[in-house]
Amino acid sequence: MTAPSGGESVSFGSVLTIEWRIDIPHNQDNWDLWYSTESREGEWIEIAMDLDPGSLSFMSIHTYEWAVPDVLADNVWVRVRMDNPDFDYYDVSNGSFSIVPAPGSLTAFGLVSMIAVCRRR
Repeated sequence: MTAPSGGESVSFGSVLTIEWRIDIPHNQDNWDLWYSTESREGEWIEIAMDLDPGSLSFMSIHTYEWAVPDVLADNVWVRVRMDNPDFDYYDVSNGSFSIVPAPGSLTAFGLVSMIAVCRRR
């Protein structure tokens, strides 16, 4: 997996390009993508399943445009699976990234903070 690589900060509702490449060509069926807000080992949440295999040549680049969900998280990982007839291969982003509120958006935390400020007045 080449992107995300870790350290990024992405906003709710933005589009994050997930990118990976084939290091060892196989007779594959498709690609599957997940994300986790728990750890590099998962609990995995589905992003997209059964994506077209595209080019199967060595070092071919593959991408998916992911609409980032409204999930506030400091440590997010993405996992890709090369779904093969016999044995599947996985890769996980090298480091975690953050999902943050979009500029100007109101989160539950922001709403609670606003209510607390208003009550003090």
